[in-house]
Amino acid sequence: MQTPAPRRQLGSSDLWVSPVALGCWPMSGVSSLGIQPSQCVEAIECALQLGVNHFDTAYSYGKQGESDRLLKQVLSGRWDQVVVASKVGSHYDRQGNRRLDASPARLTADAEEIRQRLGLDRIDLMYLHAPDGRTPVERSAEALARLQQKGTIRWIGVSNTSPEETLAFASIAPIVVHQPPFNMLQQESLQSLRPALRRLQVGAAVYWPLMKGLLAGAIRSLEQLDPADRRLSYPMFQGEQWTLNRQFIERLDGLAREADTTIIRLVVGWTMAQPDVATVLCGARNAEQIAQATQAMVEPLPADLLERVERLVAERTGLAL
Repeated sequence: MQTPAPRRQLGSSDLWVSPVALGCWPMSGVSSLGIQPSQCVEAIECALQLGVNHFDTAYSYGKQGESDRLLKQVLSGRWDQVVVASKVGSHYDRQGNRRLDASPARLTADAEEIRQRLGLDRIDLMYLHAPDGRTPVERSAEALARLQQKGTIRWIGVSNTSPEETLAFASIAPIVVHQPPFNMLQQESLQSLRPALRRLQVGAAVYWPLMKGLLAGAIRSLEQLDPADRRLSYPMFQGEQWTLNRQFIERLDGLAREADTTIIRLVVGWTMAQPDVATVLCGARNAEQIAQATQAMVEPLPADLLERVERLVAERTGLAL
């Protein structure tokens, strides 16, 4: 019999989620190449079987709502078993370019479209995807608060907001979680947010834990990537940063082999154990990827192994233990 997966509460809400969530961005086909819908369906099914109950999507996860449509295909009839989180405030224009629009009208319209795409009466958790630089976050908060009062959404979160924006938003519409980028090599966003999160008594649902596959250990050479792969434009995959990161991955790989485990378990396990992290959004587009990520959820890292991982991270980042 499989051991029940652990659950963590999001803020003061009644949402209890698995420490590992399935992030559906890779299924959108926007930045990942060669997406196979059948494999995405298998990933969602596999996540359910392994105890994942938290699925993270967004209005802009697919230019035609691809992520939402895949979730509906698999989860219809099982919505009571899962927590679905979505995001509004980002969309694609007619030319296929991503645009930020956090205006109340846009947030309201997109939230309704998400609800219809999924075939749900209401969404468990809705985030402001990101401020747009034009709309005061307080106005965006008012729009989501109205959706909550109407019953279209149950709980509210924010993503990609500064500490000041987070507090301003929460003064209008209380939040239960924040979604920032965070991984071993990029800790700045969560570090800066910690005082605000603790003041609001909420945790973080962190994305990019594997840094676009870099920390999964599978990318041994840049020649493995298609020339059109957008990851090649990221500083982490360029010049000296790439060299240092590859050396770091080799050290992690050595530790994983010594401990008879995988790099992914070390990375996700470390991320799960960080202060203020409520859940880790692991993007996947096939069953193998989410299966590896959930290993850390069902087999947390022993204290001595976690400490050794911490030391490697501290050596690479220069952050003290």
